Amino acid sequence: MQYKTIAMELIEQRPQMHEKLKRERKLLTTMETIARELKASHEEISRDLASEQPQMEASLISSQATEMAITEMQDRMPPVNPKGEEDELSLDQIMASLSSPLSRG
Repeated sequence: MQYKTIAMELIEQRPQMHEKLKRERKLLTTMETIARELKASHEEISRDLASEQPQMEASLISSQATEMAITEMQDRMPPVNPKGEEDELSLDQIMASLSSPLSRG
């Protein structure tokens, strides 16, 4: 699985965040952080699904876990601002949103 590719796509969906990270020279480290968190989340969800539904095929478990991990990460990231919205996110706000704990309640 290409966690870094997915992480970069999630960042690029948020142009304001992407530009801010580029300006602050934090794009690579942030992408790597998101990728590590995606991988850990994917692995944890995969284990949970496998134990809850042992009869499910491994490829289906992996696919569902991927979707769930991406959705969780999107929920933790700053929202995608519509064009024309000028609210500037601070780097601290971006990093805080990414370091908030996962919730699988």
